[in-house]
Amino acid sequence: KTGIHLPANMSATLSDDDAALLNGYIDHEAAHVRFTDLDVFIDCKEGIERTILNIIEDVRIERLIGLSFPGCAKNLAKASEILDSGNPIPTTEALMSHPASAVMCDYLLLSLRRKVLANKIAAPTGHREVLVNQISGEIIDQIDEIALAGCYVDTTEKCRESVTKILELLSHNQ
Repeated sequence: KTGIHLPANMSATLSDDDAALLNGYIDHEAAHVRFTDLDVFIDCKEGIERTILNIIEDVRIERLIGLSFPGCAKNLAKASEILDSGNPIPTTEALMSHPASAVMCDYLLLSLRRKVLANKIAAPTGHREVLVNQISGEIIDQIDEIALAGCYVDTTEKCRESVTKILELLSHNQ
């Protein structure tokens, strides 16, 4: 199923934040239209594989659209900051009760947006601490490197190859 999905919870009279979010959502979806091969997603399994692919692909396409259209980069950064301000980061203690897969996905989302897109959002320090305790610092460093590289590839298929490497690394180190 394909299509562009925008939030339905905006008021009829848009606030400045609503307008900024709407611009960011539209630019994000336009980036998918321009740079994402949806067939790769159709072939991808539901669950952690698709979630990590979506995270890395989102950062990849937002980087690419920002290179082509600098105004889009500004819109996307503003939208990211607004969304982040409405979602406080859980404490390290609270994160310990979350599923490791959820902590990993949140960690990748926050860290890649900060590193690749220079989004001014919260640092995932608690997430990293939990993952280091659950997996290891060395493995998390390797995952960081693979995910970061995936944000700089030129196709969705190559992005998916990064996800495959991450999942293989995790499966060998459980």
